[in-house]
Amino acid sequence: MRICAVLCSKSTKIPHDQNAAFPYNPHMPRAKHNISRQRTRGYAITINGLFTARSKCLRSLRLEDGDIETIRSDIAAIDRVLLNVLGYSGDIEAVSRDFKRNPSFGRGELLRAVLDVLRKVQAPMLTRELTVAVFEAKGLTLPPGETGRSRINRVRKICQQVPGICEAGNGSQAWKIKRRP
Repeated sequence: MRICAVLCSKSTKIPHDQNAAFPYNPHMPRAKHNISRQRTRGYAITINGLFTARSKCLRSLRLEDGDIETIRSDIAAIDRVLLNVLGYSGDIEAVSRDFKRNPSFGRGELLRAVLDVLRKVQAPMLTRELTVAVFEAKGLTLPPGETGRSRINRVRKICQQVPGICEAGNGSQAWKIKRRP
C-alpha cells in the first residue's frame, strides 16, 4: 500500500468560495489535495479508515510480511496525513493497535489436538491435565489467570460436546475416548 505523497505536502491558502455548500476549512484544502468533504464532523470516517490501514501495516511489520522499509514509510505517511492534513490531535500510538490476533488453534484444530492426546494416553485425564498436554503438544504453555481458565473451559466444552469422548465416572471430571466393543 502506497500513500500518496501529495497528501503530505504543505497546504496553500485557497480563496474562500461564497457559494460553496460547505464552509471553508483552512485545515482541509479541497482543491489541492482532492479529498472530498464528508457529512460527519472532523472527518471521522477518513480518520477511522487511516487507523485501520495503519493497523494493517503494523501487523505486516510484526509478521515481517513484505518490504520492511516500505511498510515503515507507509506508516509514516499515514501519520503525516492524520496530523498535517486532517488535523488529528489525539495520540496516534495509543489509538492504533495490531489489526488481528493470532489464534493459538485454527478451526477444528483444538478438537483434533484433544482427540490425539486422548488416543495416546491409557488412563483418563483431568481437564486441566488434558489442556496442559494439548498446549504442550502444540509447543505452547498454558498461561495463568483468566486466559488459562478460559482455555481449560474450551477444552472441557469440547469434551462434553463430542460423542466419542466420555467421563471416566470416578467422581472427578476425567475424560477418555470411548472404546468400540
